[in-house]
Amino acid sequence: MVYVRKKEDQQFYEIPTKKQTVSRNIKIMNQSDIVLTPVSKGPKNITWRKVLAMVLLLAFVIALVVTLILLLQKDETPTNEIPSTTELQSELNCTIAETLPLDCKELYMNGIRKSGVYTIYPWEKTDPNCRPLQAYCDMETEGGGWTAIQRRVNGEESFNRNWTEYKLGFGTSYGDYWIGNDAIHQLTFGRNSSLYVTITPMNGSDLSFKMYHQFYLFGEDQNYRIQIGNSGSGNIGDKMKWYRWPFSTFDADHDTHAINCAAKYLGGWWFAGCHGEFLNGPWHSDDWSSPWYPQYSNGRQVNGTSMLIK
Repeated sequence: MVYVRKKEDQQFYEIPTKKQTVSRNIKIMNQSDIVLTPVSKGPKNITWRKVLAMVLLLAFVIALVVTLILLLQKDETPTNEIPSTTELQSELNCTIAETLPLDCKELYMNGIRKSGVYTIYPWEKTDPNCRPLQAYCDMETEGGGWTAIQRRVNGEESFNRNWTEYKLGFGTSYGDYWIGNDAIHQLTFGRNSSLYVTITPMNGSDLSFKMYHQFYLFGEDQNYRIQIGNSGSGNIGDKMKWYRWPFSTFDADHDTHAINCAAKYLGGWWFAGCHGEFLNGPWHSDDWSSPWYPQYSNGRQVNGTSMLIK
């Protein structure tokens, strides 16, 4: 079949070939006369809009295929081929740890005299846990150079935490925090450290404090058992002298009492059966029992605490 378009009306018409003599759309008048009758359809008129749509669709499909290929290649890349920025930074920190301060005392010896938050490096560089640690340094009390392992200044942090949280530490060094039992162990390992406890009273009277010598914390294999020797100066009772207890939390009961002291008194501590001193109870609450008995019998009497070592 052959199609033609008349100039007058721009319609398509069909003309029979030699083999066609009759068509439902054509009337034969004479051998030489052919009356053209419009047909309903002719060859498809492909406009530029359709071409553009096809090109865009093809480009989308190509982009999708390329993206899938790149994702597959990324999944197949070995994880140790290109270390991340964090991994490189951690490795670098541990590599140069020998030249950086172990604790706040070393910072003090290097001329730092202003109390605040500083970066220390308690771990050996070969230790898999080696990492920089943010700690609050007291550079004024009793000769300065004290590393805060516990601080409570505003009650923003709950100290009713699980074993892992006490192990790794929690809170912020600028406010309430526990530096972490792992870190305390590293800070006291192979050293003759002292512990300095402070309690800020709610009534605005003088700061309460107590010094202890020969402070040491064993590792996790001994449940972070504490060891404290002779006490030194202070204006509150001698409640922690000869402490030898492992650490307990509500999910890890290591005390000598029939009940779980950490679960009952809502905080982690070196409980025995159960306590006469406890600095990690619920903030400003009657549920905080005996922060430091008999001077402080409940948490409403306490407006701040700290445990400092050097």
